[in-house]
Amino acid sequence: LIDGSGLNIKPIATRLFFPVLEAASIEDDDDMQTRWAALIANEATNVGSVHPSFIEILGQMSPGDARLLDRLYERCMTKLTRVVTPWVKSITHAEIEQRVQTGENPYTPFNNLVRLGLIETVYTIDSKKVKIRFTQGRSSKFEGELEHHNELADIAYLFVAACRAPKPKSKD
Repeated sequence: LIDGSGLNIKPIATRLFFPVLEAASIEDDDDMQTRWAALIANEATNVGSVHPSFIEILGQMSPGDARLLDRLYERCMTKLTRVVTPWVKSITHAEIEQRVQTGENPYTPFNNLVRLGLIETVYTIDSKKVKIRFTQGRSSKFEGELEHHNELADIAYLFVAACRAPKPKSKD
């Protein structure tokens, strides 16, 4: 990975190198092994580009989680949006039901990406429809519409980049 980038190798901090090496050594999925190797390659070519939490995050991901994250990332980059859904592309409720019946179900990987902080739920209150009534004491009554959607978190962009081969050196 480093050879393909044309970048120079720098020393890697022990606190990153050994945990990544240990986790990669027990990984049996080729795609996931490449992600572990990319963490080392990115840190070796750009010191500080791999946050220590990335080791824990990648260690708690299945290959399916990682593939879904890649698809969500690519969609966000091509559509210039941060909004994500488990099915990546919008489909009808009937299509969702049909796909679930055939065994396709991205909800588990999606929920794991939420749990890992790579996807955030964003809530929006429509100010025209919100009424808050204060009653005696500390309780209040809320009337209104609370909208929500999911977005790829800032850390997800950094994480995906760290799990991919280092970018080749630009030629000036």
